[in-house]
Amino acid sequence: MMRQWIVTSVLGFGLGAGSASMAMAQSSPSDVVSPSSPAVPATPAPEGTTSAPTETLQEYTLPQNFSFQIPQDWNAEGTETDRFAVITNYNSDRPEGDTPQPADIRTEVMLVDEHPSTFVDREVTAIIDQAYRVHRYTTVEVDELTALRLWISDLPLEYSYQIITFVGYASYGTARIVTYYNTQSEETDRLIEQIHDSFELVF
Repeated sequence: MMRQWIVTSVLGFGLGAGSASMAMAQSSPSDVVSPSSPAVPATPAPEGTTSAPTETLQEYTLPQNFSFQIPQDWNAEGTETDRFAVITNYNSDRPEGDTPQPADIRTEVMLVDEHPSTFVDREVTAIIDQAYRVHRYTTVEVDELTALRLWISDLPLEYSYQIITFVGYASYGTARIVTYYNTQSEETDRLIEQIHDSFELVF
């Protein structure tokens, strides 16, 4: 039921706010997926660091693919043919394989040539199969479309937290925006969500 609600919601098929809430209420998520669970307590930023920058946002565009807003001092690199971009708040020249630092934030954006009804379902199934803790999920508006957003915590990976947004463009494909980070705070979450919300297709 939960997966059905997710896929239907991200496509915007006949689920208004009331029916979406009812679908969530009728689902029986386990501890792995629980939209009503309390948010994970924020982890203070290490001394001498900031959870998120306060600089003015600027537009980054991957031609013929997409654009979004990022802080001015962040780094963004993309490949048009792969329809893929990486945004970081740290220097992109840092040696590959270095352990992520507590204040590091990394966002990966990609467009896939797959209908959201199949792509999103497979992605959500993989998250559930790996027993990752989704402590919140909801629909949001991105690029004037209904999108799905998941907040994942306590990951046994290099980054402890993820925010994932799926934007469905029907037969055109699906956008997947995922941000990895280690230091959670309301300010950091707001900035990440703001970046995700600014996503737009570019033709």
